[in-house]
Amino acid sequence: MTAAFKTLANDIRLPLYYCFFIDGLDEHTVNYLGGITPVRRLIRKPWMKILVSSRPIPACVDAFSPVPKLKLQDLTKADAESYAQDTVGSYPYMADLVASDPTSSDAILQQLIEKAAGVFLWVVLACRSLINGFTAYDHIKELTRRADELLPNLDDLFRRVLGVLGRVESRYHEHMAKMLRICYQRQITGGRRDETATIYTIAIFDSHGFNFDSNDQLKKLTRPQQFAACVPMEG
Repeated sequence: MTAAFKTLANDIRLPLYYCFFIDGLDEHTVNYLGGITPVRRLIRKPWMKILVSSRPIPACVDAFSPVPKLKLQDLTKADAESYAQDTVGSYPYMADLVASDPTSSDAILQQLIEKAAGVFLWVVLACRSLINGFTAYDHIKELTRRADELLPNLDDLFRRVLGVLGRVESRYHEHMAKMLRICYQRQITGGRRDETATIYTIAIFDSHGFNFDSNDQLKKLTRPQQFAACVPMEG
């Protein structure tokens, strides 16, 4: 890819116009400049248009500060606020907290939105953490501490989640390993849209112990049976 970019970035005027969409430039983890430098060369050419997405890591922020940009967190903030309000703000225990300390309660919700920085998955995980606090009847100070402890970086957040999984009862370890293996396998194979593994598909695999070496034929399930098979997977 680097060689191709060098060819496109040379001084020869090509008889075509090009537009590139580059997703996840920050995932060039070996050397950020290895991804940034070719892009900066290309954007100097009048026949090149490039749209790049990246987390706001310092290297990318500095490299592309002079060019027009959109911040994802500005575009998704309203949706994140709506989700947080619907899941956390409408929780019955939250209503009691708002009645006793409205300022601190609102500050917790705003902290979630700001920390998310446009990553919707982060908002979902953060809201679940607070709801766990609600079920434990945490006080405002304890909930604020939960919000403070939430890691804004998804990589760090997942490490903490995996650390929690290590404390789960041993009889669930095999099942968790299978689920994680499915996620990992899809990630490394670059699953395409037409290869989406539905909840029902995973439920069928799970019911057979993820083992299809036998010649057992799958039973055709009715719609209610399909829904019933999916319930444990969604839990």
